[in-house]
Amino acid sequence: MQRNKLPELISGMVTCDKEINDMKDKYDVAVYGLWYGNNYGSIITYYALTRVLESLNYTYAMIRNPLGREIDIDALNRSHPLKFARDRYEVTPLLPINRLSELNNNFSAFVLGSDQMWNYNLSRPYGQSYFFDFVADDKVKIAYATSFGKDKYIGPEDEKIRTDRNLHRFDGISVRDDFSQRICKDEFGISAELLSDPVFLCPVEKYNELIAEASDFKVEGDYIFAYILDPNEKIGASIQKIAEETQKKVIVVFNESGDKESFKERLKISSELVSYELDPTVNEWLYLYKNSQYVLTDSFHGTCFSIIFQKPFVVMKNVGRGGARFPFLLGELGLLDRMIEKPEDFVSKFNEAGFNVNIDYTSVNEVILEKRKESIAWLKNHLDKALYNSRTVNKVVDEKNCSGCGACQEVCPKDAINLKYNNEGFLVPEIDSEKCVKCGICLKKCTSENPVYKNEAKPKCYAMMASDEIREISSSGGMFTVAAKYVIEQGGYVAGAAYEQDYKVEHIIINNIGDLWRLRGSKYMQSYAAKVYPEIKKLLKDGKMVLFTGMPCQVAGLYSYLGQEYANLYTIDLLCHGITSSKVFEKYHNDVLGAKKLNRLEFKQKTPWGWHAGINAYFTDGTTYQKPLESDMYFIAYLKSISKNTTCGKCVSNKLPRQGDLTIGDFWGIPKYDEEMSDLKGTSVVLVNNKKAEEFFEKLKSGMKKVREEPLEVAIRGNHIIKGPYRLHKNREEFFEYFDRMDFTSLTKGCYYNQIYKYYKQELDKKLPENYHEYYYLAEAAARYSNGRKIVTWIQSRKFEEILKKYFGLEVAFSIAKSETKVDNEKVFPVSKIKDGSSDFYIVAFDPKNAADTYALLEQYGYNNLQDFICRYHKPIVINEFDLSKGRYSDAYGNTIEGYTGIIKKIVFRGCNNHIIIGDKVTGSSNMSFDLLAGTYIEIEKECRFNGENRFITKSYSGKSEVIIRRGCRLTNALYRILSAGQILINEECTFETNLELHANAGKKIIIGRDSMFSHDIDLWAGDGHTIFDVSTGKNINSALEKQPSHRNAIIIGEHVWVGKGAFIMHGTNIGNGSIVGAKSVVKGQFPNNCSIGGNPAKIVRRDCAWARDIVTEDIKKCGRDEYFMKTSADNNTADVHKKNENSANQHREIENFEYPDEKIERKKIQNWLVTGGSSGLGKALVLRLIELGYKVAATSRDITKLEQLPDEVIKIQLDVRSLESCREAVNKAEEQMGTVDVLVNNAGLSHISTFEETPNEIADSIIETNYWGVSNMAKAIIPHMRKNKNGTMINISSASGFRQRNYGSYYVASKFAVESLTKSLKFECQKFMRVTAIEFGGLNTGLNKRQTVIHSKLDEYKQLPPLFPYKKGYSNKLDRAVEAVIKIANKKEMPRDLILGWDAYQQFPKAISFFEDEVEKYKPISITTDENKKDSIKLEDIVKPRNPDLKIQNWLITGASGGVGKILALRLNELGYSVTVTSRDISKMKTFPKEIYVIESPLDSAEECAKVVKAAVHKMGSIDVLVNNATCNCWCSFEECKEDIMRNVFYTNYILPQYMIKAALPYMRQSHNGTVVNLVSIAAIQPRARVSTYSAAKAGLEGLTRTLKAECHRFARFMAVELVCMKTGIMVHNPVIDTQIPEYQGLGRYTPEINNIPNRKDIAVQQLINVVNQEELPQSLLIGTESYLIAKNEIERAKKEFEEYKDATLSICEKQK
Repeated sequence: MQRNKLPELISGMVTCDKEINDMKDKYDVAVYGLWYGNNYGSIITYYALTRVLESLNYTYAMIRNPLGREIDIDALNRSHPLKFARDRYEVTPLLPINRLSELNNNFSAFVLGSDQMWNYNLSRPYGQSYFFDFVADDKVKIAYATSFGKDKYIGPEDEKIRTDRNLHRFDGISVRDDFSQRICKDEFGISAELLSDPVFLCPVEKYNELIAEASDFKVEGDYIFAYILDPNEKIGASIQKIAEETQKKVIVVFNESGDKESFKERLKISSELVSYELDPTVNEWLYLYKNSQYVLTDSFHGTCFSIIFQKPFVVMKNVGRGGARFPFLLGELGLLDRMIEKPEDFVSKFNEAGFNVNIDYTSVNEVILEKRKESIAWLKNHLDKALYNSRTVNKVVDEKNCSGCGACQEVCPKDAINLKYNNEGFLVPEIDSEKCVKCGICLKKCTSENPVYKNEAKPKCYAMMASDEIREISSSGGMFTVAAKYVIEQGGYVAGAAYEQDYKVEHIIINNIGDLWRLRGSKYMQSYAAKVYPEIKKLLKDGKMVLFTGMPCQVAGLYSYLGQEYANLYTIDLLCHGITSSKVFEKYHNDVLGAKKLNRLEFKQKTPWGWHAGINAYFTDGTTYQKPLESDMYFIAYLKSISKNTTCGKCVSNKLPRQGDLTIGDFWGIPKYDEEMSDLKGTSVVLVNNKKAEEFFEKLKSGMKKVREEPLEVAIRGNHIIKGPYRLHKNREEFFEYFDRMDFTSLTKGCYYNQIYKYYKQELDKKLPENYHEYYYLAEAAARYSNGRKIVTWIQSRKFEEILKKYFGLEVAFSIAKSETKVDNEKVFPVSKIKDGSSDFYIVAFDPKNAADTYALLEQYGYNNLQDFICRYHKPIVINEFDLSKGRYSDAYGNTIEGYTGIIKKIVFRGCNNHIIIGDKVTGSSNMSFDLLAGTYIEIEKECRFNGENRFITKSYSGKSEVIIRRGCRLTNALYRILSAGQILINEECTFETNLELHANAGKKIIIGRDSMFSHDIDLWAGDGHTIFDVSTGKNINSALEKQPSHRNAIIIGEHVWVGKGAFIMHGTNIGNGSIVGAKSVVKGQFPNNCSIGGNPAKIVRRDCAWARDIVTEDIKKCGRDEYFMKTSADNNTADVHKKNENSANQHREIENFEYPDEKIERKKIQNWLVTGGSSGLGKALVLRLIELGYKVAATSRDITKLEQLPDEVIKIQLDVRSLESCREAVNKAEEQMGTVDVLVNNAGLSHISTFEETPNEIADSIIETNYWGVSNMAKAIIPHMRKNKNGTMINISSASGFRQRNYGSYYVASKFAVESLTKSLKFECQKFMRVTAIEFGGLNTGLNKRQTVIHSKLDEYKQLPPLFPYKKGYSNKLDRAVEAVIKIANKKEMPRDLILGWDAYQQFPKAISFFEDEVEKYKPISITTDENKKDSIKLEDIVKPRNPDLKIQNWLITGASGGVGKILALRLNELGYSVTVTSRDISKMKTFPKEIYVIESPLDSAEECAKVVKAAVHKMGSIDVLVNNATCNCWCSFEECKEDIMRNVFYTNYILPQYMIKAALPYMRQSHNGTVVNLVSIAAIQPRARVSTYSAAKAGLEGLTRTLKAECHRFARFMAVELVCMKTGIMVHNPVIDTQIPEYQGLGRYTPEINNIPNRKDIAVQQLINVVNQEELPQSLLIGTESYLIAKNEIERAKKEFEEYKDATLSICEKQK
């Protein structure tokens, strides 16, 4: 192996990253071990090992000793190991232990070398690095001839646990001694190979070469060589005596390390015959062995080299250095007689034969050679995998990145690669190791490993329509047919995918238009494309025009194979959603299509479905199968990315820049953008990816009916696959795991609905009764793990034996028990029969009572759990913080966990066949814990909510335990406990307050009907928990199910039952619908519907009563369904209730989707109006028009005298909207006079014109108080009334300033942004009983401008600022038309979230939303880097950008830095060398901060306090270059139930406080003409959220303020808002959560349930923030996290869609200017 000279080995404690990078792709293997050890044995051991690696043609480098303890650097530089290594090894840089993982990028395999690497005393300073804890899972890990050094494991228990975990990650483990092999087996359950020490693998010629290098070293005459590691006086006496008796010279050499002079003194030798070589080189040490006449040693490797050089020798067993290895080595070689135990025995052993000792080295060499052959083969076999991974496409296959393009097959010069179908039916290369020379060409040509992008990143985009005739037979717009016909007409050839006879798909080449039908149409299966590559190459070389069409990976594969450009080749890559396999289609054909013989198959056929298409299958028997795509199981599996190839989710070819000359697909979304290019018959999107393609496309246009260039963004919006691949479904792996075990429909539905077990159970039920299922799982595990061994049962089980034989074709050999016995005349053997037989037997243990003893004994006998035995009742499997979003859990015991999203706190499985299913939109899963024994089924349906701790406990050795909670239930602090089987069923929309206990024991049931309401501290006991006997008969009288009527074995509570606080309900209780159970009642017995029950024992206290959830109502229909307020039945017919609720336990009900029909609302629902600010402007005009139309109207004004001008019919109310109490009084007065308030119009408002900096605080406060708090207060006052009435409409009059900023109006803009957000939040939160909308007016002559105050700026920096959103004139907005628009929208049953009105607003909104959308896309690469799930692929150090020297951003002031993002940001800035000042209300929280960070303690509760803090920061740092407004707080509570003081505090902290801080800092920034303000807002500013409406509004206000100041202060300062989400900052822990007591606010879920919570990394987030601040230009909004990005995109699309939908209304208030 060619080597560079080793640089100075120890040059510093940490080396630079460049050295590591320089090693990349140069080596196959990293060798880790004691090659640097200060003894000759270690040095030569690794020399031998590396010679073997070289002989096997592996490249390697040595891992340098990590920095695990103090190192004498000078001594190391002088040491023989490093001198020896300089000219022989490449060595990695010197790294601390925690950086060893960086080496994973440089090597394919890691070999742990020989010697005592696992001796705890040696490995301890280096942690678990000697057990390869730093090596990645995908790297090959091998231990070669390693040793524990001692005959037992000596590490502590905690270290043993870590060792066990890491040893099981190795791909191969070999040891050099039998005791190490025994330790691996007994202590860690690992079968280790017993192989030779590396010194025996190296031919003696290699050692002779080293000796030859020491040509200057000579010893005259014969001599005895004494190599002594641990000298003492007794050894010295023996050496001296042998020297004097033989009169032979003795040369003594000590170990490399240590004080050689002191070693001499320890021997106390006086004889002149004895001399010393105190510092021989390795070469000289070998010389002394080879040329000696006899060897005396206490060294293991000294013994080895005595044998290698075939010397007579005596070795003393060195107990201190691992004595057990000496007799093992010598025993293997038949040389045990050469070992002594005591130093004085050197003389006697020598004297037995002297120099004439007869050692039969012929037989010794035979053993050595045989072991050498075995050892090298083992090493080669294990390393071959690594070498294939590093040099061949095996690497890509193993990483599941292979697309099956086949380029590797066609370029292999040795024909060693063939594409084969893997077990999922996808094409992958298979390498013939006999032919493969590991040249690496296949890997270089691999398009997944080395993708090539040669096309334009932003290609031209066209919408294209072929003729109607072509499109009728095409999947899309006919682009492929147009291109293919052109090429064929030019005499060319077309390659594309076609069905073969068995409906597998392969690429073929045609040159006849008559064959074009074979290539036309989508196939939706992987095509074997590589077979046509050589033929295409031949055609191209012959000058023929060729068009190749395929998936992007196939186009890339063709180019890779060709290796050069051809002018006569044109390629089209298809917009690819991924591919599934022919094996998947085959299963679909058998299971769904009934295996009927196909005559024709049409995927994505337009007839009769239209453009969105369906599947048509025509069979030879004349029948057909037709389904639209969205309801066909094949397409559900495909479109949901369940059945695709693994590489499809990370495809490197399916992205921009595209692979083909042209890219084609469906132009989804074109009807919305360009109606002329859509007639619903199909439109193709065509991307023209390069200059050659432009010329080709131009030639094709004559064959098109229509073609038009369109924006690329429009195409991407409708077909995101243009930019990159779709993520695979989380159950994709389960789809193929259960592929052969389930029907295709069940399999697909199970994966799609996250309920695989439910559908798999249906399959099992067809085979076996349910009580046999756990035996099936045990049999399945035994079949999987037994691997040819005899299966033995501990306790006989006929059920198990039947299943094992019938379904797995295996039989039980015999049964065992603790002692010998007989069962059914069959002998049951004692357990001792299987002792030490884990290689012969696989044990299945059934004993439930002695499971722990069974485990202990089997492990004592050397059996490993699962690998060698399985217990029906196993050791507890404990799973903490299980994240449902990452996929399901399953194990060999048949236990499963599955669901949509959420993290379950804790699950403990103690036995088999337990199943947990969590439905969609279930909240509070982190409050759930499960402790399940066996046979448990728990299903929680969608939209349930769990508050407080909810514990599920089942303890049953036989029978089924079941808990089913139907959709929409809410439970708080509940215990669900089942002993000895039982069932708990809670039907839909039940609510439970705190401290509920449900006990279903001994097979009994608890069934609760829908819409029932339970108060606090309620117990339900079905079953007593212990057995009760009748003494006279001796019989069980309380838990023998067969002796009880069915209703006596259950608690059955009907629908809509109210159970009061402290009730105790026992089995045998049946309560009819609509009844009420009084507090503290003890209930047992039969009770009819609609009665009131109370007392102890409970009795009927009233009949014919009903109840409603409303606190007060006069409407009996508020009770709910008609059957909930019926007269009490004359008889207690509980059997019907029992039957109805039991049946519902087996039904799955989907939640009904509520839709608003597009029609007018009933007049009576909007008859009574309350209008604030009714004395002038829009409010007055609206009041007058409403009166004209016959509505009842109440108008308000702060000055009631101004209302006197209104007609008498108007109810006039004095109101100050800034006061919540005043608002409540006004609402009460309006209701007193009108009966109800049906419509509230929040119209009161203020405006002001001035710069932000020059506006007095009292004016600023007044704007926020009136414009925002006025709306909030009125909403707070009206909502309880509208909820009570189950009807209401709230219209908030806003402004175009609610969606776009303007100069000189910062406070007004902020207030309107806040109102917009509040409106959206309340629309969502109050959706069950009222309608809410905001109306955003453009300029409207209401008189407001005349009443607003104006302060002209005196500061040059603010003078002559331009308008931000100019628009074309021509139309004016009319007040009377505006009034009509308000009334019209109120009459519309379905109201928009916000309605934009006016000519100017009509032009400004698209600009504003487009600007925001462009920015969102521009910064997307930054946004999506912070996801928690990318922590393995994105490292902090990889994203750090250098500081911008042109910006002055040294000094940072951060508010709210005692925790969360603020703290992380402050610490990171300090690390990077910035000056940082932070604030906190509690300075004690900042004690751990570095002293370099300046801390200011302040409540920041006023403008004055903020000014003081800013002044102090400037005084400390000299300036504030960057202000970060981070302080925040929140309250999780419905708007109606949230207290006013909490709401005020939330709004102050999140909006007013940043406003004050900016106001205080701006003068300093303006004077220095430098400054940056970063406002940390939230994605809640963009999208409304239930229960955080005030928080969202405040953040939206801050967003609006940021956008305005970015423009207003652009001459001297920069501004940016940062939208955060799911940062785990602690805000949810440290702020109040108030659970709603109002049913209308329960079960609302997320505003966008389709977007999952995606936690973010704070470290990456703050670094990206710092990176962006270092840019010259800042965005107005920076989104942090993929979730933020997705939400923003969702909001953009919603807003644009609504704008388009209400465009006519927007323009309805306009009039053409004269």
